Amino acid sequence: MKVEIKNVKYAEWASQETNCFDASVYIDGKRVGTVRNDGAGGPNFYHPHSVEQTLQQYAATLPPTVVIYDNGNGEERGEMPLVADDIIHELVMEHLYQGDLKRNFKSYILFVRDDKVMSTKKLTPAQLISWLAHPELPAKLKSEKILNLMPFAEALKIYIDFARGPKLEAA
Repeated sequence: MKVEIKNVKYAEWASQETNCFDASVYIDGKRVGTVRNDGAGGPNFYHPHSVEQTLQQYAATLPPTVVIYDNGNGEERGEMPLVADDIIHELVMEHLYQGDLKRNFKSYILFVRDDKVMSTKKLTPAQLISWLAHPELPAKLKSEKILNLMPFAEALKIYIDFARGPKLEAA
């Protein structure tokens, strides 16, 4: 099953404990409804309710999320099954990362060095074009992975992986 969100409207100013957003939900390319969250820490609201039910069934087929929590005697690892809200949260975050990366590409060269995503100082559009065409750019940056020069999907994956930090493996 391919789940997508489109027509995302995000309100950073109203996002308190959760992301405040409104979006259309698509399953296998077909619009099936909408989802929204008021940003005050509560669950998502789905319309029609069958959208949430379908996503809950799908979430039950996915591997659980690994979590680390303090049990009072130190950290402990556990697993939590995914729910519909988790699927939507990941899609909203991907949407936000896409926008962030596109904005950064307009003023910075982003690259990977020492397993970190780094950026140049802010550049004018003319400087950016000039540097991205410069044959010695990888040597100057000491990096062979220049996100601006990669296919967007590949650059986005690297950007998201870095922003989220190391993945937790099930114990």
